[in-house]
Amino acid sequence: MRRMWSVGAMGLVFAIVGLGFAESAAALNIVGRRIDIKVQSSGYEPARVTAKTGEAITLVFTRTGGECGAEVVIPSLNIRQHLPKNEPVAIPMTPAKSGEIAFTCGMKMMKGAVVVTD
Repeated sequence: MRRMWSVGAMGLVFAIVGLGFAESAAALNIVGRRIDIKVQSSGYEPARVTAKTGEAITLVFTRTGGECGAEVVIPSLNIRQHLPKNEPVAIPMTPAKSGEIAFTCGMKMMKGAVVVTD
């Protein structure tokens, strides 16, 4: 009897953890086209993405590596965002002009860019 309770309790824990993950993923504020970017110890994957002028996009950063890359900085947009490990973080934007919107890690060792064309 005790063993059945343990298995049931563990199942409940997994269900609650699973629901929490589903909620956080569903709560992302996706505007326009979604662009997924993995943040790994080796850098951003992909490091360069493209968008059109006036196109609504959402960069979704997911850090899978260690402490390097725990923050993403987009200087031209005054954005500095913490990236919790294995949790997607959405950053919506609509580029107003062509050019590059650079993004880096907090220490500026990892670099990437949104390449915006007309």
